[in-house]
Amino acid sequence: MKIAHFSDIHLRCSYDLLPMARFLGKRLVGLTNLKLLGREKLFRRADFVFARLLEEIGAEDPDHVIVSGDLTTMGFEREFEMVLEKFRIMGWDGAKLSVVPGNHDDYTRGSKGDGGFEAYFAPYLRTDLPQSRAAGMPYPFVKFVGERVAVIGVNSAK
Repeated sequence: MKIAHFSDIHLRCSYDLLPMARFLGKRLVGLTNLKLLGREKLFRRADFVFARLLEEIGAEDPDHVIVSGDLTTMGFEREFEMVLEKFRIMGWDGAKLSVVPGNHDDYTRGSKGDGGFEAYFAPYLRTDLPQSRAAGMPYPFVKFVGERVAVIGVNSAK
């Protein structure tokens, strides 16, 4: 059985067209780190690196893919959409792919819960064991991969 795992892609959208109000609070600190303190250069090739990584994973054709967070830089909806588009291109569904958020995906209250990470990535949070979930929560989830492997997804970013 082959299982692929990755994390910390930190895909980012263009922040130039977003209203400044979207950067109040924690995102202002994040933007400062990116623009003024030079962290932006660490992520400037994220889209290219992500594309290459997906190409390599696709060539290996694993039985399951696990993503353990920090797909995005600041948890903006556009960043979620960019990631989902890549997953769609790969043809990965909730049986093939398990995703849990990292602290950059659950960056603010607005990127959590309704309309946030969980809403965008719901197909990949499905469970084969509904009784494993906390009441009203998508975590933990359990996915069976074959007969001998169980993937258990939890959210430690909350």
